[in-house]
Amino acid sequence: MNPQRNRPEVSGGLKKIILQAARDLRKNPTCSEALLWQALRGKQLNGIKFRRQQPIGPFVVDFYASSIRLVVEIDGAIHQQQQEADQARQMILESLDLEVCRFSASQVENELDSVLSAISLKAEEIRLAGGEDTPSPGPFPDKRGRGAKHHHQAEASLPSPLAGEGPGVRKLPSPLVGEGPGERNPPPNE
Repeated sequence: MNPQRNRPEVSGGLKKIILQAARDLRKNPTCSEALLWQALRGKQLNGIKFRRQQPIGPFVVDFYASSIRLVVEIDGAIHQQQQEADQARQMILESLDLEVCRFSASQVENELDSVLSAISLKAEEIRLAGGEDTPSPGPFPDKRGRGAKHHHQAEASLPSPLAGEGPGVRKLPSPLVGEGPGERNPPPNE
């Protein structure tokens, strides 16, 4: 996947407004957001790192796991009056190759274990489909931001902690479905 593909464009002025809105939302979570955050924070769910109130383009999503490109949204009472807008927003997020899970605030507050199970199942589905560790759209496409710095660090040719992996090493067939030669990292010059 081309890392520059599917990156939403956001102007400098709007970017500042969105970042401030995300900070404000983190400081004042709803009851259901606070409850779900306590269950997701610190990689408690399957070792997946989630961020809360994460800017993605012109939107601020409730929770985002960049390693598997999963957005989790909690719909409170206001969402009953803006279903069309929510649908349009979800279509845009999905066009960025993001998976979106939606839950009502009531589900989170009354059936937290079921919500966590559903998120866990979706995460496993994404992983099995090979969607783990794909490039994230990041909050903004500006190369001067933090994301660009971390992106370049990840591209550096550092030795792999796993034997037989790294630049110039041929990959052997993997026992895992969807991995092996030609799946993610094709051998050079073939």
